[in-house]
Amino acid sequence: MIKFNENNIFLVTGASSGLGKATLLELNKLGAKVIAVGRNIESLNNVKDSSSFPENIYLEEFDFNNTEKIATFLKDIIKKYGKLNGISHFAGIGKLYPLRATSLEIIK
Repeated sequence: MIKFNENNIFLVTGASSGLGKATLLELNKLGAKVIAVGRNIESLNNVKDSSSFPENIYLEEFDFNNTEKIATFLKDIIKKYGKLNGISHFAGIGKLYPLRATSLEIIK
């Protein structure tokens, strides 16, 4: 089984629900330090409270719809927490469209 320690730092976006939440909880259970990113701090706190090691989860509120601020956000995260060992990006809501009905505007 994989084991991490507090020197292993992962950033998980969309951490308050779905695959982001599941990834956050699994990394936490394996001992990693996890930076949980989401749009709603209350939802992130609920996930943190249900984790195996809540002391190893750090919450950051950010909306990835602010695309012009993403680079600055990530630089600030690295300054604050140090080098990241990995990023799991699950922010967003997916919709299922037939390939023929998909356009660039839908993808955006």
